[in-house]
Amino acid sequence: MAKRGLTKETIIQEAKDEIMETGYEQFSLRGLARRLGIKTASLYNHIENYNELREGVIILVLKEMTAMIQQEIKETTGKDALRKFAFSYRSYAKLYPNLYQMIMMIPNLHSEKLNECSFAMMNSLYTALKEFYPKLTDRVNFARMFRSGIHGFINLEQAGYFSLPQANVDDSFQYLTDTLANCLGGPAAIEESLES
Repeated sequence: MAKRGLTKETIIQEAKDEIMETGYEQFSLRGLARRLGIKTASLYNHIENYNELREGVIILVLKEMTAMIQQEIKETTGKDALRKFAFSYRSYAKLYPNLYQMIMMIPNLHSEKLNECSFAMMNSLYTALKEFYPKLTDRVNFARMFRSGIHGFINLEQAGYFSLPQANVDDSFQYLTDTLANCLGGPAAIEESLES
């Protein structure tokens, strides 16, 4: 790529593409500069530091995830919305495993921008929970449980677990999301679900 017309946005996009292809562990500013056809020091004409670059990449990832989730979840409510949230969330992680793992860096970067983007991604889930949990505290508690369940599944899947042939992995994920969705409304709803 030619040096002319190089911008901060271009650098961040190229960094994202590099991480998507090779993984964050292999990523380096030197490698990024080589990809861009510039000297490593020239990157600092456009970005302040490494953290700013990481923040920019993660913002792109969160925006992509949000768009995918919102596209899938639109015009659905309740349990259907939760299931679609979970499946679109996992779809992104399966398509872009290296990028998905970057969202785990958010707490350590102490960035308001990242926190805002992360909340925007989760907002579809909070909205779907409103009819079941009028109190925000209850929505947050359920959302944390729900996201922990699907994230844990994704992490184990990406690590190579779930190799037993007795059950299809997609079916297992469906089982997980259905079970969590049946928890909506608290213990009384779970008992009612078990009885039906």
